[in-house]
Amino acid sequence: MVCKYLNIRITLRYDETLYLNEDYDFYLKTVMKHRKVLRFNKYYYTADHLDKKGGCGAYRMKKHEIEQAEVMVKRWGAKIFRFDIDKSTNGRVRVPIKGI
Repeated sequence: MVCKYLNIRITLRYDETLYLNEDYDFYLKTVMKHRKVLRFNKYYYTADHLDKKGGCGAYRMKKHEIEQAEVMVKRWGAKIFRFDIDKSTNGRVRVPIKGI
């Protein structure tokens, strides 16, 4: 499927070159292709994972966060994916489909 907003071909596969923002990328691909996604806002977790050793904390450095965010901005555009390293390590996603 070709996304009419970005003029790119959408395939539902994880991008192995994205090792920090692959979940945002997959979410955007899914919502652009199927126009829906099941999400439970009621449930979430709290974790002190950024200060602990192990997992992705070993390679989750500021330099890598910025590099991966730049890839997402280049792929999806600054209106869809925004990133401010001074505020958070997480990007902000805005889906360009009305009603979502």
